Amino acid sequence: MGNLVNLEELYLSSNFFNGNLPEQLGLLTKLQSIRLNDNNFTGRLHVGNWRQLIKLQMYGTGLEGPLPSSLSALTSLSYLQISDLGGELSPFPPLKDLESLKILELRRCNINGQLPEYIGNMKNLKTLDLSFNFLTGKIPLSFANLKSADFVFLTGNKLTGGIPTEFIERNRNLDLCYNNFTLQSSIPNGDCDQVNNLNLVESFFTSNQSVEGFSCYLKNFPCLVPKREYIYISYT
Repeated sequence: MGNLVNLEELYLSSNFFNGNLPEQLGLLTKLQSIRLNDNNFTGRLHVGNWRQLIKLQMYGTGLEGPLPSSLSALTSLSYLQISDLGGELSPFPPLKDLESLKILELRRCNINGQLPEYIGNMKNLKTLDLSFNFLTGKIPLSFANLKSADFVFLTGNKLTGGIPTEFIERNRNLDLCYNNFTLQSSIPNGDCDQVNNLNLVESFFTSNQSVEGFSCYLKNFPCLVPKREYIYISYT
């Protein structure tokens, strides 16, 4: 495949490919779009010298992390979508120069450490999905600048502190549930199903489990619906 030097699009999704990614893919310098979703590859994820690449999509490939630092060289990217990487924990990849990003999805990629400030300065970002990683620390104040973002998913991390008010007010659809926010003043007024376009279920960790009216926002929120006996009728 390394001889296909004029190739611009490569789609290998939903096959039964296994083994390592061929290093020769790095020779396809004219690639603009690559999709490797839903395969059984092994070994570490690596990217080539794909400076013309606009779309990189790798959902459920079977590959292991860490996310390579060479992603920083793919400055033409508009869509960076990777999920379900195996391997050890690793810090957030250096993506500061990827100013054209519209969709940034790094879901379940074993990322730890803090959220980078520069993400809030990505003016073209429409979707940000960093859910189900191991991110810690506070949400940077710069995230309030994500005015163009339609969807922000930070679900299932270990974020702490409070939730910037402007961040909530300026974004349309936010999912921050299952985190460890600690600033009680960030808990919204009203029950979880009364806050439009904002999911904060079990997102706060507090020793005060008797916060009246806000229990759905606290860790280990119990299901209060009474048990019911169901009768299943077979129409055979």
